[in-house]
Amino acid sequence: MVTSDNKWDWDRFSQLIPVNVLIIMTSIPAPRYEMDEDTVFRRNTTSGELSIRSAYELFDKSSGQLNMKDPIWRIIWRWKGPEKVRHFLWLVAQDGLLTNEKKRRLRHFTDNHSCQGCQTEEETALHLSRDCPLASQVLVESDMEMAFSVQRMTWLIPNLSSSDTTRQGMKWGTMLGVALWCIWKSRNKICRTLIWNP
Repeated sequence: MVTSDNKWDWDRFSQLIPVNVLIIMTSIPAPRYEMDEDTVFRRNTTSGELSIRSAYELFDKSSGQLNMKDPIWRIIWRWKGPEKVRHFLWLVAQDGLLTNEKKRRLRHFTDNHSCQGCQTEEETALHLSRDCPLASQVLVESDMEMAFSVQRMTWLIPNLSSSDTTRQGMKWGTMLGVALWCIWKSRNKICRTLIWNP
């Protein structure tokens, strides 16, 4: 497409491209082979390289959807435990679990918004993780005494970041994350087989 003297080789491709595009191409210099390879340079960084942090900052500035200054994101990012549980905690923090309440309200997948465990309350992420009698039983048996009357984020932040240890010698925050994930997995088993087995 380019000649040896770095000009467009019009004879090679002009019959393949519409005239209006060819007119635009005449104002664009042909690529030069002796130039360095193209590289990606990220503005607003000291190194010019794209990092996960700079991508999140760009996302935060452009959409306003994700506030990285909120302490929950740093807590989840530094949470010590299995990666699949960390991903689950991220979903909990952004209210991304596909609970029955969300299925009914946002997606119209179901008419039933009740919790699959207790069948009495609306199944929200907070109810499923903490307020359902079956979930609270798991948390209490896991040696987790905590406030059950505060909102989701007010409850998650201090509990996930806690470095206290349980009677089993496990860090409280790690134990809570794993316990919440197990509750979610059991809830999904209920949905598939109608059996509760935390």
